[in-house]
Amino acid sequence: MNKSGHWNGFVDSTLTATGVKQAIDLGYKTKDVKFDLVFCSPLIRAKQTAELVLSTHPIERRVPIITDSRIMEWYSGDYEGFEWNENFRRDFYGKRENYDFSTVETFESGENRIKSFLDEMRTKFKDKNILVVAHGGIARLVYTYFHGMPKSGLYLDCPEMKNCELIEFSN
Repeated sequence: MNKSGHWNGFVDSTLTATGVKQAIDLGYKTKDVKFDLVFCSPLIRAKQTAELVLSTHPIERRVPIITDSRIMEWYSGDYEGFEWNENFRRDFYGKRENYDFSTVETFESGENRIKSFLDEMRTKFKDKNILVVAHGGIARLVYTYFHGMPKSGLYLDCPEMKNCELIEFSN
């Protein structure tokens, strides 16, 4: 969800001034970390974030940014750009029974694409330090990949990820 409370999903928007500051701040927090690879969603806001994070790192340690569509945000169908409210958010990540989600990406589709991406990272780049720049909804999928689904069986109950938060996972 963006600053104005709208779900961007596949909407290709740029970072706000707050988003730019958050990305630069994250860059300074990670400036001593050597990333072997950087993957990001092909959406502009993710690419800008990755570029800004790396811009604070020493030039000799900057690596190319590789985009991968498997880590794009959930596709929200008819709800792209929709102004979210708490009831909608709970249903989107919950049981999906109070709204018509027929045009929205299924949980199975999201799970399959993030599993494909993460399985590849774990096998192909096993000993690499990888930065992945994605989106909040994708963070829920990543969380369940490494920690399993919450006891409730709902993505709604995965921990919330803050904008530009760095979460570390290891093989």
